[in-house]
Amino acid sequence: MRRPPDMTLQKLVLERMSPRTAAMSNEEIEQWIAALPEINDEIIHFTRQTVFGSLPDRLVIRHLNQFCMECTLMLNALYDYSDRRREMEQLYEMVLNCVLVVFESHRQNYRKYLDLNVSMPIILYHAAARKIEDGIVLMVTAMTRYHAHKTLQAVVISKMSNLLKNGSGTWHQVSYLEKLQQYIMKLCTGGYENINVPLRHLLVAANFNTPGFIAYCKSCMEEEMGENYEIRDQYDCLYRHQRELTILFDYPEFLKFESKQLKVKEVLLQYVNSELSIMDRKYRMVNENKVVDPVALRSKVSVSISVDALAYFFRLLMMAEITTCSKNELILFISRNFCTPGTGERDLSLKSIENKYRQVVKNTSITVKSILSKMLKQLNEEFK
Repeated sequence: MRRPPDMTLQKLVLERMSPRTAAMSNEEIEQWIAALPEINDEIIHFTRQTVFGSLPDRLVIRHLNQFCMECTLMLNALYDYSDRRREMEQLYEMVLNCVLVVFESHRQNYRKYLDLNVSMPIILYHAAARKIEDGIVLMVTAMTRYHAHKTLQAVVISKMSNLLKNGSGTWHQVSYLEKLQQYIMKLCTGGYENINVPLRHLLVAANFNTPGFIAYCKSCMEEEMGENYEIRDQYDCLYRHQRELTILFDYPEFLKFESKQLKVKEVLLQYVNSELSIMDRKYRMVNENKVVDPVALRSKVSVSISVDALAYFFRLLMMAEITTCSKNELILFISRNFCTPGTGERDLSLKSIENKYRQVVKNTSITVKSILSKMLKQLNEEFK
């Protein structure tokens, strides 16, 4: 739906002010300058009548979005008119201000009708992008002071640091990043010593559904799972994440960052539920095929070496690909089935085995090397 005020303003911007058309006389410039306030008022008045008149909502929505698209077109054209005659400066500034005023009036008063997933005018995008990028250094300093993980920082910053380089963006994503920056800064003024978990919860609740953030969340879950050796503890870990995601409410002021992708919670819940299903199938088969040895339930294998040497010995078996289970399964096996001098029948500490498995000192390597040499000597004597 087009109106005379719209058409008049578009004719001025896209035709008469274009460098490709004949230059305006001083008299015509003065006429346009005098007419602009009336054009401004007519557009705002006509739009108010349209919105609050008898037209159905679908026509109102179409009209308002069409007008905003036309304003974007005019603002982009004005942005490109860099070679202006000195005589045109006053008219240019007044026209630019006129379009910005009516555009801002529409966006502020009729926001609920507008499509936020359309590109911003370049002049407004550059101003907003520059403001966001200027705030990055302060935000990174704050996140670092509160010990936010470097990877998590990078996930957030990556969407803010290239806005000017990108050249254009939608109203929704720019507004989203502005609010996200404010929320992160507010989080960094609270009573937290470490904001990793609160920051991750914020990004989930705000539906920051970027591939980088989703991958980071999955890696955190996998890392936490890797710290649990007992099947029961692994289940508890997944169920804890499942409950955490289920009860975490979305922030209503944030829409999905990637509007065409699934919500963060949906993707992560699918991942958690899938992992639980895999564990169910895997360990159901193990339990069905398991043969219980009564002797194994009553005693452990006693060894004469320390936990350090035992852990390193099994690490060498894994490195040589003699054992094919996972590291966690191996550490759990050592804990439950071996006793070293002075430990008695109680399980060896999983954390102790993990530390000694990962960090080997020279004395331990010498001890294991001596054991392997003794075994090799025995082998040579038996098969001369």
